[in-house]
Amino acid sequence: MADDLEKRIRANRRRHTAASGRVEQLDAELSAMVKEALETKSHTWQEIAELLGRVAGREPLSKQRVYQIKEGRR
Repeated sequence: MADDLEKRIRANRRRHTAASGRVEQLDAELSAMVKEALETKSHTWQEIAELLGRVAGREPLSKQRVYQIKEGRR
């Protein structure tokens, strides 16, 4: 029984590690998109805040949060 639990926990942690790496990659891609949009002035922080909020099914993000995403901070 204990061996089965260990196997399941190890499998869970492997899946978690794999998923975490993918999340980091996607966060970096989002950061680059936001940074490019702001630097090229193709979108304002307000437009980005509205878009990110809408995509998440929420209210617009704050200015602070948009710039955190731009800088790659979580």
